[in-house]
Amino acid sequence: MQQLNSSNSKIWSCHPKKLALALAACTLCFCAIFCLSGCKPPAGQLAANAAIAEMGAIENRDPASIKCLPEASQSEELEAIGVSQEEFFDWWLEGFSYSLGDLEMNIEEDDALINAKITARQLEPIIKEWSNQYSAWLTNNEQAIKSGTSEDPCAYGKALLRSIFESTEPTLVECTVHVKKYDDDWSIVDEVDNGVYRDALLGSTENLSEYYEAPINKLASFGVKLPVVADEEGSEETAS
Repeated sequence: MQQLNSSNSKIWSCHPKKLALALAACTLCFCAIFCLSGCKPPAGQLAANAAIAEMGAIENRDPASIKCLPEASQSEELEAIGVSQEEFFDWWLEGFSYSLGDLEMNIEEDDALINAKITARQLEPIIKEWSNQYSAWLTNNEQAIKSGTSEDPCAYGKALLRSIFESTEPTLVECTVHVKKYDDDWSIVDEVDNGVYRDALLGSTENLSEYYEAPINKLASFGVKLPVVADEEGSEETAS
């Protein structure tokens, strides 16, 4: 039987670091082949990517990511007292953070549920507190407002809303994020019952329109001239 001499034995030995580099190179090679072959990532990964993209948009305070919700779109009422949409979402989404956990797939339904931990300011208690405090202040200062001797009531309402947002600590909530495949793309389900919205961002599914409108209607009844805001076409008009 032929014996390997010392020089031949070196052919079969391999330094641990070189072996690790070789394995890494093989892994990259297989990944490249997988991508070039046109194969899509697993459905679970696509569902998770959709959730990550949506959470990232919210974290970056992108209004488009949650304007589908009536409770969020109703915030346009606040333009009547000079609160821009940019300001509103900045105040609301400051401190937002998230982490995603286990994912449960329903392949037949192209559906996924992802466990998540989300830290956010819940909108419902903030808007209710603002509406009640602001309405009470307007009632108590009605005569001064009508005679023009009070402080600017619109500026007061805006400052009050900001102070309530800033004094509200974000709440950590454990919830379930619902993700679904529409045609060829996965995305978060834009429904108020989705855990990321109902449990984390809103705090309930209650319609908040009356709380937005109550102080604005009171201002109008007092004959207050509301600030000038830009409409969707860029022209300016007085809020009504």
